[in-house]
Amino acid sequence: MKQPWLHTASRFVVDELGSDLIVTGLYRHELPRLPEVVVRETIANAVAHRTYELDRAAVLVEIRPDVVVNRSPGCPWPKDRLLLVHAARGESLTNGSARSILGTEDRALARQALHRLRDAGLLEQHGERGGAAYTLTDTVAPPAAFRLSPRELGEMVVEAATKEPLSNARVRSLTGLDRQAAFSLLQSLVRSRRLRQNGQRRGTTYIAVKRR
Repeated sequence: MKQPWLHTASRFVVDELGSDLIVTGLYRHELPRLPEVVVRETIANAVAHRTYELDRAAVLVEIRPDVVVNRSPGCPWPKDRLLLVHAARGESLTNGSARSILGTEDRALARQALHRLRDAGLLEQHGERGGAAYTLTDTVAPPAAFRLSPRELGEMVVEAATKEPLSNARVRSLTGLDRQAAFSLLQSLVRSRRLRQNGQRRGTTYIAVKRR
């Protein structure tokens, strides 16, 4: 289950912070003061580390002139975080594996911990009852740029371009790449005739080339 609130919150913070214009030779680069992927992971971590007893208490993001501070309400549940660490390693958690991680034989205790993380949008449940397994949600998992090879990133971008015209910003959102890396990937796909470029500068979009 995707959590659009995480993208909205991180995008708001990045927009509020603004960007710096860097000139290198003939090229100008607009760099966000904080990368969106860093902001997104920080907010996700703040949610992961909050207490779940205070259901109505919000995670606060304070934007100051020299720093951005995330504040989680209450004290964290340390053992819940252990489950998240294992899920972040790519493990599919079951009640049995959760009991082993938590150091308990209590099935109800393990189920409650898994459900807390599921209800917070951090784990995704697959299956029901005894066959249930839990994996890290896409919004908390590391961005594609850190999980996929260049070839796999290219395939993902081409697949997305079959559904809608892609801008550099959209590719950054999909992959977690920065502006220059996204541009390089798009240009390589254009050169290999996987994508076709339309427009110039900020109005540039890319669409998939149909295979005959």
